[in-house]
Amino acid sequence: MRVSSLSVTVRKVSFLKLLLTSGFFLLYLFWGFVGYFQSPGLFSHSDFFMVQEGDSLRTISKRLYDNGFIPSEKLFRWGILLSRKSKELKVGDYFVAAHQSPYEIAQLIMSAQAQHKKVTIPEGLTNHQVLDLLKTKFFLRDDHAGMPVEGMLYPETYVFAKGTKVSRVVAEMSKNMEKVLGDLWEKRVSDLPLKSPMEALILASIVEKEATFDSEKPTIAGVYLNRLKKNMALQADPTIIYGLSGGTGDLGRMLVRSDMLQPGPFNTYKNKGLPPTPIASPSLASLKAVLLHPEETDALYFVADGTGGHRFSKHYHHHKNNIEKLKEFRGKR
Repeated sequence: MRVSSLSVTVRKVSFLKLLLTSGFFLLYLFWGFVGYFQSPGLFSHSDFFMVQEGDSLRTISKRLYDNGFIPSEKLFRWGILLSRKSKELKVGDYFVAAHQSPYEIAQLIMSAQAQHKKVTIPEGLTNHQVLDLLKTKFFLRDDHAGMPVEGMLYPETYVFAKGTKVSRVVAEMSKNMEKVLGDLWEKRVSDLPLKSPMEALILASIVEKEATFDSEKPTIAGVYLNRLKKNMALQADPTIIYGLSGGTGDLGRMLVRSDMLQPGPFNTYKNKGLPPTPIASPSLASLKAVLLHPEETDALYFVADGTGGHRFSKHYHHHKNNIEKLKEFRGKR
């Protein structure tokens, strides 16, 4: 049977209409999708977002949605997939500004635009001093972080993104100290007169404040361990300073003899044993000196030699002679 030319023409017109309708519909969907991707986000304040090692696109999209950064998990994921850049998501800490669009967030984590900066925490600082230091780092966000137990802020150079909360920095430092201290405690030498990792941290903090050179830390640790074993008072000047300064670590003057007579839990001249808490955050070298390789020495005393080092002695009369040498040295300067 022959089909009339009119029938063929009608079919062609119908097909074209369907094609045009489908095209307009797809175009509508496309522009709607583009509008979603480009429109300002609903997140009304700035916050921090982390892409961790091993995170998949699905994981990242879900976490962005769950935390309110984007209005649709699936549309965000499709947008990344259509861009063919799903393998370009960069591990890092990102500062997402208020009302950033899904497109801007995608660009942020695909191009590693996180503004990372270094924060170096020196050894031997108190919590008070660390907090003061962090407050000078204007790229960090001061959220009035609470502090952990004294000594738990591991001294190290850290890298954080612009806008990172101070509480996050504190948490990271504390986590690092817990890990390092725990690992070293498991590997500690035998017969230490220390009952817990915290006692090791306390002693390491004293060693940190006493020693100028890392090379002397095992010897200083050995002296203090000897005194603990013999139930002698530690007589550590840095603990006196910590107590008198109210935990700030800065007395603002030299110690005098009357300071040693002041009562208090950190007076290791009047009280035997360790003080109740660390007096600063010790370095890895000080922790190792106490836990891994304290020197086997018969010394019970030490005093500064005036050049940054110390003179060690077993007997008190030798110690008194070394004190006189220090006075003589200082008198000649």
